[in-house]
Amino acid sequence: MSHVAKKAKTTPATGPLLYSDLDLDKLTVAVVPEGKNETRFATVEYNKTRLVFQGTAVTEPMRAPFGVDDGSKFNSKPSIKLELKDAQLAFVRNVEEKVIMTAIKHSDEWFPAVKPSPTASDIRNAFSSRVAVDAEYPATLRVNVNLSDEKKKLIVMTTKLMPNGKIEPPKPGSADDVKFNDCVVPVLKTAGGVWIKKTKKLSDNCFGIIFEAAELLVVKGAEDAGVGSFNLGGVEVASDAEETEANEGPDQFD
Repeated sequence: MSHVAKKAKTTPATGPLLYSDLDLDKLTVAVVPEGKNETRFATVEYNKTRLVFQGTAVTEPMRAPFGVDDGSKFNSKPSIKLELKDAQLAFVRNVEEKVIMTAIKHSDEWFPAVKPSPTASDIRNAFSSRVAVDAEYPATLRVNVNLSDEKKKLIVMTTKLMPNGKIEPPKPGSADDVKFNDCVVPVLKTAGGVWIKKTKKLSDNCFGIIFEAAELLVVKGAEDAGVGSFNLGGVEVASDAEETEANEGPDQFD
């Protein structure tokens, strides 16, 4: 006797906004940086709150060519590199441009010790981008991940893309589940806003913006296709019966 599979659950589009749904006119960068240490910070907000967004739709997860870097090799902060498609690259560049233009318009507040006041060209050259562009490879964005602070630790969920285009119900995972060339759906947020070095002379790497991955959904079985609090955008999550059938194959009868 055959069984009738339960209807798949279509998850509504809730959770963080997709990057493509953000209106960058609502993105603001603080005019006056805060802090008295060697590095100050200018707050970045979207619609008067912290900038948080999903880096891609679940149907097009981003490739993480090197998995998660725990930072031990070069004594750096843990991070992950995400490959950017053209639209994602344009989005990041537009955010960076907003930061640079704020620095140019308010250079006396951002770089008070630099005399005479820096030119627009000086400021552009002093900006540090975390985007890497290579003619032979897709552009990548390096974002931080927190692997130690339990309150802020990276949340990882794992799922699998099924042949019918649905996904298995996401399950809790860890940073170890992100392997080389895996595809992921990241939830990104600003890490402290724009950092600005106190300096008397502008040079390379004097200010920049860093994103942090708060959550990652690892989509196993996804090459260029492609699912926590993720914006599932209507992608169907397979029922338990469908998941079992996909893993074990069709029922066999005499």
